[in-house]
Amino acid sequence: MFGSDIWSYVDESGSTDNEPPVHFELTPGFDVELVLDDPCWRAVKTFVDVGGNTGALVEALLARHPHLRATMLDLPAFAHAAGRRFAESGLADRATAVGRSFFEPLPEGADIYLLCAVLADWDDEHAIRLLRNCADAAGKDGRILVTEVCLPEDLLLEDTAMTLRREAVTINPDRTVDDLSALAVEAGLTVARADRAATRVLLELHP
Repeated sequence: MFGSDIWSYVDESGSTDNEPPVHFELTPGFDVELVLDDPCWRAVKTFVDVGGNTGALVEALLARHPHLRATMLDLPAFAHAAGRRFAESGLADRATAVGRSFFEPLPEGADIYLLCAVLADWDDEHAIRLLRNCADAAGKDGRILVTEVCLPEDLLLEDTAMTLRREAVTINPDRTVDDLSALAVEAGLTVARADRAATRVLLELHP
């Protein structure tokens, strides 16, 4: 694993059917309703879930908002699993899975670029680079939604196992709204709004 980030390592090591180990498949949680019920979805038609793991959040959003169409982009092993998920859930006509690094050029022209629990995996330099990549793809009319899990101290103290795993697999799990806003500004983006729930924050960014 030396010389590689954890997600590239998981993608390259994978399992025998070219899908990530099950413990790296993430499902929506931690006040995900803040994302699913965000008012922005009513006014848009397309979005790209950048670093969308195996597509669980795309599946939930498309079920909640039948007018939406989505592209889920992540490393090949995760995209393979997402494509299977979309086919099995009858969403293949509304969701596409693309297997490549999100540091490469992103699909252009979507209404929203969604980063859900992605920036915590990266240091500031890479997080800013990723935000700029989203801005380039979004153009002047697109928006970027950044949502991160922000766990209260009492919950971290209660669940030691969760705390240890969080610290082991994420580089910056404790960024605040102010920290995320500073990254956005450094990437040349404007923070339009910031919303909070008990265990999650959501920022809408404009190029």
